[in-house]
Amino acid sequence: MIQIKKGASFRLALQFESQEEWDSLFPAEYAISQIEIEGSSFDLEVSVDSLSRCIYLKGDTEEWPLGSGAFDVKVINGDLIQTLPELTNIEVEVLEGITQ
Repeated sequence: MIQIKKGASFRLALQFESQEEWDSLFPAEYAISQIEIEGSSFDLEVSVDSLSRCIYLKGDTEEWPLGSGAFDVKVINGDLIQTLPELTNIEVEVLEGITQ
């Protein structure tokens, strides 16, 4: 489970180990990701780097509620939306941020 404090920047790099695994998914047009926490959904910013075989996820946690949730990553190629089984329902817990 990933734990993050509310207000912190959520950044995650997902690197694929083999070129064959990467090639099975890309050249998809793009990837998307959404996180759901305590019944609220938020889009994550996604970028794809083919040279390093990475998918980068980024999100601002300021609006996220405290509690548990999960996110997934999907690749889009035309009308085909493919959920990546290894990247489905990754658990996240948002903790109280530090106040000054």
